[in-house]
Amino acid sequence: MKTYNRDERHFNGYRRLILVGNGFDLALGLKTNYSDFVLDYLKRCAKECIGSGKCINHLVHWELTDVNVLIGFLEELDECENVADFMSAAAEKINTNVNKSNLPNLFTSIIWSYSGSNWVGIEALYYDILQYYLKDLQRTPYDRKNYLSVVKLNDQLDELTSELKMYLKRITNGLRFNKMDSPFYYLMQGLYAPLKSSDYEKVWKDEEVTLPDDIMFLNFNYTKTLFQIMDHEKATQVHIHGSIYELNNPIVFGYGDDTSKFSRVRIRG
Repeated sequence: MKTYNRDERHFNGYRRLILVGNGFDLALGLKTNYSDFVLDYLKRCAKECIGSGKCINHLVHWELTDVNVLIGFLEELDECENVADFMSAAAEKINTNVNKSNLPNLFTSIIWSYSGSNWVGIEALYYDILQYYLKDLQRTPYDRKNYLSVVKLNDQLDELTSELKMYLKRITNGLRFNKMDSPFYYLMQGLYAPLKSSDYEKVWKDEEVTLPDDIMFLNFNYTKTLFQIMDHEKATQVHIHGSIYELNNPIVFGYGDDTSKFSRVRIRG
């Protein structure tokens, strides 16, 4: 890549870096918020529960309390637009509080957070619960239940990751974008334009600034919608949190805080 010589004040090329987050997919009309994913998963669990009398997996253990459920009830649940409304309606016919293992449940905590009308980051909630367990392990390192709690928490996170991946694939599968109709198309074209003179004239006087040598998108999304709209042959893309379509770059769901003292905890056992 070309360089800029600070002493001689000569411009010799530059790289353009663009950050892309979930707002990009939301602006395209995709339901890619965590709350959208959670609500969709709850509706699918309810459908299974009504169909077979129960729904049991790593995340939920639901049982039908009224065998005379009508089709209209399922339609009523399907019309719910948020988690709080769904859980309120589902409670009429489904017991969603069954906990056979007596171990804390990550997904239950997520539902409570959403039902309380609080914004919740699933990854942040996972890490908060993990820290709680680590404190217990420090106090009683030989208590098997504490280890099982951590194992179950990670199993639940793995299940959530798998479900999120399937959800995103389902809502993006077969999507086709007319680039000219996309609200981002003309914005994308501007990304390939040269710098304006006002952006560089104070540093590189009397220099002719051309197009960027390289354009790189640092994409925090799991989807591939960005390259469905832009001219990908003109730029490179890095999925910093992984992609649902790249086997060698699986999605990263869940995180740690290296500034926390618990990031350096070692448990003896």
